Amino acid sequence: MIQLLTIGLFIILCLAGIKSPTWALILATTMFAFEQALQASSSLFLSNPALANEITGVICLIMATRLVMRDRTKLNGVISIIYVCTLIIYFWSAISLAWSPARDVASEIILKGIPYLILFIFIAPILIVKIDLLDSFFTIYLYVGTLICILLILNPELTYYNNRISLDLGVGTRTNVLALGGIGGEIIILAALIRIGHPQWLLNITRIVAIPSGAILALQSGSRGQILFSIILSVLFYPVSKKINNLMSFVATIASIIFFIPIIYLITGLFLSEGILSRWDSGNLDEGVGVRILNILELFNVWVQSPISWFLGLGFNAFSSVIPDGSRQGYSHNMTIDILTELGLLIFVVYLIMLYNCFVCSVWLFKKYQYFPKIRMSISIVIVMMLYNLLIANKQNNLWGNQLFFFYSILLFRCRYWTIHNDDLDDNSL
Repeated sequence: MIQLLTIGLFIILCLAGIKSPTWALILATTMFAFEQALQASSSLFLSNPALANEITGVICLIMATRLVMRDRTKLNGVISIIYVCTLIIYFWSAISLAWSPARDVASEIILKGIPYLILFIFIAPILIVKIDLLDSFFTIYLYVGTLICILLILNPELTYYNNRISLDLGVGTRTNVLALGGIGGEIIILAALIRIGHPQWLLNITRIVAIPSGAILALQSGSRGQILFSIILSVLFYPVSKKINNLMSFVATIASIIFFIPIIYLITGLFLSEGILSRWDSGNLDEGVGVRILNILELFNVWVQSPISWFLGLGFNAFSSVIPDGSRQGYSHNMTIDILTELGLLIFVVYLIMLYNCFVCSVWLFKKYQYFPKIRMSISIVIVMMLYNLLIANKQNNLWGNQLFFFYSILLFRCRYWTIHNDDLDDNSL
C-alpha cells in the first residue's frame, strides 16, 4: 500500500510539474529522497536506478524551455557574479582532470555529476520566475516533503543496517542514508521558519507532523550533521524570518525553541536504537570530527609541498590518490578544502568572491524586505537553505555532489535582481 502511495505521489508531482514551473522545481528539490523511496517501491525504478532522476530532469527541461520560449525575459537575472563564479569553479574542476593523479575515478564522478549540474545550475534557477512565488514554493515543498518523509518512515523496506536506517533494495543493496537525512533536515527548517500561509490550520498541522517526521529520518539515518545544522539554523533564523514586535512575541519564540528541545529528546528516547545513540557519544563525535580534520591536514600538507599546485591545484579528487586512506574514503568530506588544494588558489579566490557576494546579497535583501512579512520569510528560507547546504558540503561528498548549495546561491542573487528591476510585486505577497 505504501509503495503504491509513493508511486502515486510521484505521478501526481510529474503531472503537476508539466503544468507548473513551481511544481517542477518541487520535483527537482525532492528528487534524491524520491529516488530512494521509488527504488524500494517498484521493480521498474529498482532496475533503472536513475529513472526517477531522468524523468525529473526531462520535466524540468520541458518546463524551463516553455518558459523561455514564451518570454525571453524569464532568463533575466539568472546570469550573475555568483553564477559566473559557479561555472568557473566547475569548469576548472573538469579541466584539472588533465593533471589529477586520480583521473579515472575523478572522470567517473564528473560524468555522473554533469546531469545534476545541468539540472540545478542551468535549469532550476529558471523555474522560479518571480520573488513573490517563493513563499508558495517553500510551502508546497513543506507539504510534499512531509508526505515523502512519512512514506519513507512507513515503507516496509526501511530497516536497520550497521545501526543506521535505510531502504533495503535486496541483493545486498541499500539506499543512501544521507539522502534520508538530507530531506529530514530540510523539512525541519521549513517547518520551523514557515509561519505565514493559507489555510493557516493546515500549515500548523503540517508543521506539527513535519518536525518529528524530519527528526526521525535525520536521527535514525545517523546523519549527525543534518540534524545539528537544521536545528541550529532554525533557532538562529527563527526571529529573522518573522519580526518580533513585542515582548510577548519574543517570549513565545523562546518558549517554542525550548519546547522543541524535549520533543527531539523524546523522539531520541522512543525511536532510536542503542547503535544510533552511540553515534552521539562524545567519543564517536570526536572520532568523526577527528577523521575530517586529519583529512584536511593531510591534503593541505600534500598541497603545500607542491608549489605548482598552489596555482593549478592537485587536480579534482586528488585526495583519493595522494592520501593513504583516500581510496577508501573517496573524498575529504570538505568542499572548501577541496577547492583550495585540488583546484588551487586562483579558484579558491573565486570561491571566496562568491561567498562574499552571497553575504552582501543576503544582508541587502533582508534590509529591503524586513517590513514585508511574506517576502522576508521567503528570503530568510533561501538564505538558510544556502547555509544548510554549504555546511553539508563541508562534512560530506565532493564538489560534484553538492550542487544544491550553488543553486540556492544563484537563486539568492536572482532575488536581488528581481527587487532592483521589478516593481510589480503582488500586494498579497508583501
